[in-house]
Amino acid sequence: MIKDDFITPVLFRKEGKKDDQNILAVFPAQTGTNDPDTCGCYAHIGQHSSMDVAFYHETKPSKPSEYKDLKIELESFGYNLKIYKR
Repeated sequence: MIKDDFITPVLFRKEGKKDDQNILAVFPAQTGTNDPDTCGCYAHIGQHSSMDVAFYHETKPSKPSEYKDLKIELESFGYNLKIYKR
């Protein structure tokens, strides 16, 4: 797919227990639902959805080796990602 001209800010986070973690792409510039305390997010399972800011604080930063596959998946859809740490 052709890469989008729009640059999408993203934070890659992980949630869950050490042996069963889920990697999330958090889009802080995208509004989630009508609730102002949400933002957009994406995961392999569940794909696009909304994330409550309170839940964000329950996640931890993920390492490039952990989010590599999710980044590739998003870029295959045309996302032009700018990765932020916080």
